[in-house]
Amino acid sequence: MITYEIIETFLAAGAGALAGHLALTLGRRVMHWGKTAIVGLAEATIARFSPAVPGEEHDRL
Repeated sequence: MITYEIIETFLAAGAGALAGHLALTLGRRVMHWGKTAIVGLAEATIARFSPAVPGEEHDRL
């Protein structure tokens, strides 16, 4: 006969697995957003300080 302790163990294991899966998924998304933000900032910085046409200076500088 299955006892309550065995059922509780399986439920706890399932809840732990679900929590771990959600944490990994959220962590991947946050890392992707951070990488996207860093790349966007780098591209904006390069566009701001590099000449539009090689050999010419920006008017804003």
